[in-house]
Amino acid sequence: FAYLTFGAITNVAGAIVPKIKETYNVSGSASSFLASVFFIAYGLMSVPFGIVIKKFGTKFTLIFSSLITTIGVFMFASVPGYYANMLAMFICGIGITGIQVSANPLVKEISNPEKYSRNLTLFMVLFGVGSTLAPYIVTYVKLRGLEWNYTYWIFTIVSIIMLFSLAIPQYPFEEKAKKSESKVEAGFSKLLRDPLMILYTLAIFLYVGVEVGVAYNI
Repeated sequence: FAYLTFGAITNVAGAIVPKIKETYNVSGSASSFLASVFFIAYGLMSVPFGIVIKKFGTKFTLIFSSLITTIGVFMFASVPGYYANMLAMFICGIGITGIQVSANPLVKEISNPEKYSRNLTLFMVLFGVGSTLAPYIVTYVKLRGLEWNYTYWIFTIVSIIMLFSLAIPQYPFEEKAKKSESKVEAGFSKLLRDPLMILYTLAIFLYVGVEVGVAYNI
C-alpha cells in the first residue's frame, strides 16, 4: 500500500502543473519548477534519511516519513498560494524520500534472498500502478466539478491510512547502528571517491531530469 500511495503522490505533480499555471497565473517554467521542488527534496534528503535509519531503525523512519507526507498533502489541500504550495510540495518530497529510502531495504529484510529481486519488482509494479492512477484522480476531481486541490484532500485521507498501516505491523528485528557518526561519514566519503558510484549517480541524475522534464511539459 505504501508503494501504491507514494507512486501516486510522486506522479500527481505532473498532472497538476497546468492547474498551477492557470490558478496562480504564473509561467510554464514557474509551474514546472514548483512540481520539481519535490525531486529537489529527494536529492537533499536521501542521505540524511539513511543516517536516520541507522540511528533509529526502519519502522521509526517509515512512520516519521509518513507523518511528514501527511502534513505535506494536507498543507497542499488546505493552504492556497504559489509559495505555500511550493513549501507543501517540498515537505511531500521529504516524506516520500524517507518512505522510499527505508522501504526498499525493508523489502530485502522480509524476503528470502532468492526472492528479493522478484518481490522488489512486484512492489515497484505497485508504484507504477499508483503513478498511472494519479492523473485519473485529478480528472475524476475535475469531472465532479471540484477544484484541483481537492485531489490532495483525497491524498490526505490515503496518507493517514498509510500512516496507520505502517505503524501497526510487527517489523523484523533490526539492530540499531553501532557505528559512530565519524565512521558513517568515512563510509560516505569512500563512496564519493568511487568512480563507478559517481557514474551511477550521474546516470540517475540525467534519467530523472529527462523523465521529469518530459512528463511536466507534455
